[in-house]
Amino acid sequence: MGFGLGENTPINIKLERENFNALIGRHGQQVRWLVAEKCPCIGENQKPDEGCTVCKGKGVTYQQQTTSERVKTVTAPIDGVINEDNVIFVRDFAGNEYTITAVDCVTYVTGVIKGRQYQIKYVEDVTQTGTGTATYIADKLYRIDLPTPVVFGTVQGDLLTVAADNSGAPLTVNSLFRNCFEIDESLGSGVEVTVSFTYVNPFVFGLIHNNFTKQDRKWLTEISGDGLMIFPQRWDVHGNDIIIALNATETKKEIVRSDGEIDTLPSFYINDLKDAYSIRNDAEYRFTPETDYVQYKGNQIKWINNQPNQYEQLSHTYLYNAVYRVMTDLPDPRTSEDNRFPRKVALKLYTDYNTREGF
Repeated sequence: MGFGLGENTPINIKLERENFNALIGRHGQQVRWLVAEKCPCIGENQKPDEGCTVCKGKGVTYQQQTTSERVKTVTAPIDGVINEDNVIFVRDFAGNEYTITAVDCVTYVTGVIKGRQYQIKYVEDVTQTGTGTATYIADKLYRIDLPTPVVFGTVQGDLLTVAADNSGAPLTVNSLFRNCFEIDESLGSGVEVTVSFTYVNPFVFGLIHNNFTKQDRKWLTEISGDGLMIFPQRWDVHGNDIIIALNATETKKEIVRSDGEIDTLPSFYINDLKDAYSIRNDAEYRFTPETDYVQYKGNQIKWINNQPNQYEQLSHTYLYNAVYRVMTDLPDPRTSEDNRFPRKVALKLYTDYNTREGF
């Protein structure tokens, strides 16, 4: 019979930073992380300008995190060369820093000796790029079909940037939503449009909803938190940031009155619109995806054919992702060896998005 480890067990488990990072990598969940920034429209009274065109009167804007500053130990392959782009500093283990020069995408470091180990700090890009083709949907509207493992159902806003052309002639991309985009001229259905794209990869963070320690449970109870998130130390997650759990979905049915061209659903982040219909001439009329509508931004529908009348009543069945707002972070803990643990923040479930603007 097996027994659990007691406090007097001779086995010693070292809770070092690498162990925590490995734990997050193995058991973490894919999430979208949106960094909250106060909009400059906020005045001395700490209230946003309701007419602000940047934040839409919310007082906050959100940006995608696309880079990370990393520190690692490397062995110099050649005298004066470090095989890493975007290097911030190089130093040896006596604390000496070296002069850096970048030539033809190669980082040259004065004084670095082949075979010796150095510590470098560099900027890591968390995006991926590629090329592909686009499929015509409606006038000026195209869907990106790319031979990549990217799950484009999770794309929104500036998660995806696209450059398009027609036989080498550049096209102007006006707006972007999910894996669809609009161009500024009508080309028709028979014209091939090629695209190059940059995509922000999901982050892998650890979401904890149960089995809290006594200390964490007490902390969450005091602030009315719904869960915890742990993540590697190099990321700066702070209060009011948004976390979208990509592997946690629920089904919801809503009756809404249409605005006509673009409709907003009350849930914050829509994963998939499963069904949409209206009663017309005493019969159900069911709308067809990418024929009648496309999903727009985080929680909106853009109508492209058979557009509902303003205030027409519609029934929607959709999947939405669990969305959290970061409440506060826990003081930075360290091990007995003075190693910094991955950071920890408290989360509050953020279900409804009460605004006429999409996220």
